[in-house]
Amino acid sequence: MKFLIADDEQLVRLTIRTILNNYGIENEDIYQAGTGQEMLAVLKERRVDLAFVDIRMPGMTGLEAIRQSIALSGRTSFYILTGYDRFEYAREAISIGVKDFLLKPLETQTVEEILKRERAHQESARRQKRSEFASLVSSALLTGSGSASSALRCLPCLCTFDRPANVDLEFFYRCEDVFTSVHTVILPFPNMSYVVFCSAAPVSEKPLLAQIHTLFSSAAESRGWETASAFCFSTAVSPAQLAEAFSTLKRYAAVRLTHGLRRFYTVSPSHPPVSGSRLLPAVLILQLKDDYLDGSYVDYVNHLEQLTAALKNAPDLFGRASLHHINTWLSLCFARPETPLDSPEGFYRHFQALSRHLLSPGEQKMSSIETIIRYTDDHYTEDISVNGLADQFGLTPNYLSAQFKRETGMKFTDYVTGLRLAQAKKLLVESPLQVKQIASRVGYYTTSHFIKAFVRREEMTPLEYRNRYKTMRPEE
Repeated sequence: MKFLIADDEQLVRLTIRTILNNYGIENEDIYQAGTGQEMLAVLKERRVDLAFVDIRMPGMTGLEAIRQSIALSGRTSFYILTGYDRFEYAREAISIGVKDFLLKPLETQTVEEILKRERAHQESARRQKRSEFASLVSSALLTGSGSASSALRCLPCLCTFDRPANVDLEFFYRCEDVFTSVHTVILPFPNMSYVVFCSAAPVSEKPLLAQIHTLFSSAAESRGWETASAFCFSTAVSPAQLAEAFSTLKRYAAVRLTHGLRRFYTVSPSHPPVSGSRLLPAVLILQLKDDYLDGSYVDYVNHLEQLTAALKNAPDLFGRASLHHINTWLSLCFARPETPLDSPEGFYRHFQALSRHLLSPGEQKMSSIETIIRYTDDHYTEDISVNGLADQFGLTPNYLSAQFKRETGMKFTDYVTGLRLAQAKKLLVESPLQVKQIASRVGYYTTSHFIKAFVRREEMTPLEYRNRYKTMRPEE
């Protein structure tokens, strides 16, 4: 939120600014004015969400300044400040749309209540707007039709995630703090999300793109999204063009294999970033991954043949940087090569070897994921992890995690926790072992960690569980 303090007394402005600072509001979000004319100048140039205005200022009264300001900044909430408790002032203030009439000196508790109320009102209004725009965007994507509002412009952004991640893109809502006419729509899909920045008013695309880039890069870095990438149109489109825009972004998103992951890409609709022949091998490698995970041998072989032909027509693909990015992607997202791939023959041998696993799905399942599940069942009391099993069985951690969840319906860590706690409950009921002994026996290095996991799953402590279900004598 942006604030304005309009008062001819510097001490009053400083006092209110200090109160706002104490609630985490930075000075850069607080504007000041000593007269009504200065207040109008600020509102012409700046977005202001909340203004504290002295009723008596030199030249122009606060009420007159507010009356003129409403035409400039209709979304601003105005609060009158005065040292005079006079009814006619309050009546006139309310009549022109002032939110409240506040007596000086302004108390900290009063400011706190105003901030809570304004923030709740602002967030409620934003949610309502987002919901309205989400309906428009969803309809446009499903039908390809335009919006009832011909002025609506949409900046589409595609975020891809090549391995499972706890993805929350609500940080994009911060764009609304900087660009008041922009409303953010987030539509999540498997392994990717559509994000649309909508505005019914003109908005400068370059600053908006810079803000989107900054927010995405910061989130990817802080949350460790190794395989996240974002692809954003450089220009806004109409709602009727959204479906085609996202088709374009999905097609060009394959460049992440040759240009690198965890990057922000700007895509110009009229000037593709790469040629079709350069893009095709990356598209086919992505398709091979999908075929492999789906267990589709015929589709996999057909796409492998197409990849082999495409590689011969794309010699630039074997530049050092592109090969590095492809090998990195394979190691993180699909099947790690025994040696780095650096030629058409190397690519073919690697993917051909993988195809053999699809010839007899039952046998392959038994030799990899089911074997890992059985190994986990036998060794869950040991120091066991996805990374360790991936190294042991020659898989990538991402692939192992995805396949493990597909087979068991749960994350690897949740599966191991379930095994450990099931055995712990059995020991609590059937043995006199102490809690710390049981914790160690089922694979926990600390008793506190065991108790936390037990309470989180069973909603009671191990001792409470024992006392409720014990069949042997109490532990001594």
